[in-house]
Amino acid sequence: MWGTRTCAPALAALGCLWGALAHAQDAPAAAPAADVDDGDDGFGFGSSDRVLNRYGFVGVRRVTSARVYGPVAATAQLSGGGFYLPDFVGPDVDQQVIVRARGAAALGFFDLVELSAQALGAGTENTIGDYSTRQAAPQFSVGAKLNPVGLVGLFTDFPIPVAAGLSAQVTMPARLNGIVPDYLNLSAQVAALVTVDLADAYGLPFRAHLNGGYRYQNAHYLAPVDTRARYYLQGVDGHVLAAAGDYWWYDQAFGGVAVEVPLPFVTPFVEAWWQGALMVPAGRGASGADYDFVFDPHTVVTPGVRVTPFQGVTFELFCDIGPTGNAGYVPPSLANVVDGQPLNPLYFAGGSVTVSMDAFSSSSPSSSAPAEAAGGDFPEGAATPDGAAPAVQKVEVCVTDGARLALPGARVSFSDGGLPDSLTGDDGCVRGWAETAATRRVTVSLEGFEDNAVTLEDGAPGRVVLERPIQRVTLQGSVRGEVDDVALPGTVELTRQDGSGFVEVDVEGGRFTTAVEPGTWVLQAHSDGYLRAGRVVEAVMGEPVQVAFRLNKVPARRIAKRVEGRIETAANVAFSSRSAELLSAAAFVLDDVVDVLLVERGIEQVKVVVLAKKKKGLPQAQERADVVKAYLEAHGVLPRRVVAEARVAKKGEKAGAVLFDIQPPSEPAAP
Repeated sequence: MWGTRTCAPALAALGCLWGALAHAQDAPAAAPAADVDDGDDGFGFGSSDRVLNRYGFVGVRRVTSARVYGPVAATAQLSGGGFYLPDFVGPDVDQQVIVRARGAAALGFFDLVELSAQALGAGTENTIGDYSTRQAAPQFSVGAKLNPVGLVGLFTDFPIPVAAGLSAQVTMPARLNGIVPDYLNLSAQVAALVTVDLADAYGLPFRAHLNGGYRYQNAHYLAPVDTRARYYLQGVDGHVLAAAGDYWWYDQAFGGVAVEVPLPFVTPFVEAWWQGALMVPAGRGASGADYDFVFDPHTVVTPGVRVTPFQGVTFELFCDIGPTGNAGYVPPSLANVVDGQPLNPLYFAGGSVTVSMDAFSSSSPSSSAPAEAAGGDFPEGAATPDGAAPAVQKVEVCVTDGARLALPGARVSFSDGGLPDSLTGDDGCVRGWAETAATRRVTVSLEGFEDNAVTLEDGAPGRVVLERPIQRVTLQGSVRGEVDDVALPGTVELTRQDGSGFVEVDVEGGRFTTAVEPGTWVLQAHSDGYLRAGRVVEAVMGEPVQVAFRLNKVPARRIAKRVEGRIETAANVAFSSRSAELLSAAAFVLDDVVDVLLVERGIEQVKVVVLAKKKKGLPQAQERADVVKAYLEAHGVLPRRVVAEARVAKKGEKAGAVLFDIQPPSEPAAP
């Protein structure tokens, strides 16, 4: 383990960083000069679900995000995990435990640069019978990440869903069971990074990252001079410790891809990672063969989930699964371990807790108006022009979408005039000073979202959630007489096919217009003295949907009427001979049946029955029943109100007849 001389600087650096953040969070804001609008600079808990990866950068597990948060974003994390296997790589049956604990912190500046530092402790215990061997070796890393695309955000409000950049890191392990850094085994890596973040740019739950890079191992080049450079990968104990701390002797190439789904409070993710040794001499691969770039490198697949129960604090659970480079699954074999490469554990489970804090200031690089409202007029402690000291209070409003993601550029208006209209900054917030008020009404608007308003109580900070508006489709139509072609007054009823979403629209001058959500709608047109008629329309975004109704007058002698247990028709439904094709005359009967069903809302369901002469005629009879059912549905009868059936005609019934049997009401469910 590292002793006081080595460990103290690393822990002190992390401690000082976190102490500074805590002080900035708790310390009262300094009042700006009366003639300068400096706002209220400080830290507040971050609004994102960001965490630090294994290398101390904002990312997933090993994959690094190309994004950098700002204007100043601090992230600190404690993580740990372990691996246990009852039979490991030793010559006898041995139990192996590997544990890792890590503390890391990162600072992001202006969506452009991120600096990271972390301390890792890796420990192992190998037990054979009553004999146990314990080893430990910490390491310390520092790194930096650059996102040049972030420069665009400094000069525009346009959402940028793609980030691309580079990361670099230097890692220094401690000497095995010693107290000083081991300069021989230092490593350095560089990586190219690409991120697509639709969650932050457009509020869509998708975030993906792609990495690729190179890692330099100093020991590989010094081993001929100093044999200590290989001690991590010599013998059983050395290989076990190398697996715990991920110590390599050869240089490596690596790459990975990760996908996140940031939902409200929860972010599931999955990551795939590949890391392989380079310049491996012949015969130094697994089992003494040449290095196989398919089966010998480390392949790691990591599913996991993050939970953000409240702003700025995120808990994470993950499990690394290593299908290759694991020396033979269960149990692994020392003979299958690649010389100069650590064993890839078959599985490694762990978790982390992350705290993120974001700086706020009086201006935002991506806003065209201050995030801290300048019109607060009188900061705390300042005097009014007449010398009186008014009672003032801090006003804070933060705006997010339904997924709890900050919305910069939203306009915040105060109805009491306490603050001028302001645009939210990168953290989605507006802050300022105003005269004390018991309540304060705030309205928030942002293009692409529905406006929302809240009431702030006695100076308490407010959180406003904006939802994207429900898209609607315009329906336009006409209602006219079939014979006389006159414009008819009346109403049009609209219902979803499942019976929900009832809307009634007046028809004036034979025309009607309304707006509905996208989907399939059933329209029914009513006009006194005319048979009711219906249509099924598909409302899709784009041009307005046009619907034309042509209504027939109610005949002096009705063709269809309701009697006990059925709808009786004065004429049969006409089909083409030996087919299921309706003749034009069938419309006179079926339109009258449609009118009965649209008027008689108490009929829950009608069964269309077509009678066959013999059993061999049942298939065609069923086709005809289905055609009649489809006609009724297409003319405004809800699908759940119609069923179709074919059966053989009984004695006294006429084959080919179409019956409309009213089904008894459904029984209520038993209590």
